[in-house]
Amino acid sequence: MSSLEDKIGLIFVMVSLCLFLQLLLVFGVIGGLLQAKAKKQKEYGDFRTLWYQNKLADLVAAARATLATEPNHSGALFYGGKALRRSGDLAEAKDWLERAIVSEPMFKQLAQAELKEMEGTGGC
Repeated sequence: MSSLEDKIGLIFVMVSLCLFLQLLLVFGVIGGLLQAKAKKQKEYGDFRTLWYQNKLADLVAAARATLATEPNHSGALFYGGKALRRSGDLAEAKDWLERAIVSEPMFKQLAQAELKEMEGTGGC
């Protein structure tokens, strides 16, 4: 590899390989994030569906069943807490919403808003 063209060719191959590896890394990270989001959607989907269908008793029952085996399931805690609040069980709602904040920081702002509303109505 004494010629200049050979050295330039080698540099081109190395740069191309680096770019290819970076693309693989980016797509791997994006793919992992999308899979994590899909998993969360699946985990929370049933609770969210029951919430939007206003099936509060079914939601609380499903949340209790889930929490019996997964005591820190954030979807069960958050949506179950919202359902308990709407059903009038404010003490348990407060407990579940506070636990949801700890188990899933994503719910922090939403759960804190629920808790604040409860305090504003004299519910806590």
